Amino acid sequence: MYIDVNQRTYWVETFGQGDPVLFLHGFTGSTKTWHFLLDQQPKDVQFIFIDLPGHGQTKISQPVSIKECCRDIASILQKLMISSVHVIGYSMGGRVALSFASWFPSWTRSLILESASPGIESVEERKHRAQQDQSLADFIRQHTLVEFVDYWENIPLFQSQKQLPIDVQSEIRDERLCQHAEGLALSLEGMGLALCLLCGTIYVS
Repeated sequence: MYIDVNQRTYWVETFGQGDPVLFLHGFTGSTKTWHFLLDQQPKDVQFIFIDLPGHGQTKISQPVSIKECCRDIASILQKLMISSVHVIGYSMGGRVALSFASWFPSWTRSLILESASPGIESVEERKHRAQQDQSLADFIRQHTLVEFVDYWENIPLFQSQKQLPIDVQSEIRDERLCQHAEGLALSLEGMGLALCLLCGTIYVS
């Protein structure tokens, strides 16, 4: 179903009733990333899948920051009449999940992160990563979606995926090919890997 919040429209899927668990996919993913879990869903747990900005059926016309995305997620949960959730995030979705937990701690019952980090502390490294993200966004705009997916699935990060069963590899590729190129580019520009969390070393009461 589509849910309108803060002048944006998100695609959201909910399954079951009970303890709510929110799932946030990675870059080039969508709600389909999590569908394989439905066969294993406990009867007393509710699954909530969201297409993040620029992915799947959540279309955007300008970059959306991680902070804006987290506010949108809180608004979505309010519309679903959910006051707190367990949050699971993968890669980019993990950064969103971590940010959501830091900005909305009372809404976050637990946090599970896979292949995620709180961001880059070094200013120079952040600048370099921002340049890389912009270069990738430019590449996406200058090539067809198929050309981008061919490139993306062959970067060193995903070499281990070539060990997956062929049918699983095909499902991952199909999910990537269902994206909108401009949405992916805008996602990189709005939700790239910056500094999402800075922990202090001195406690001040």
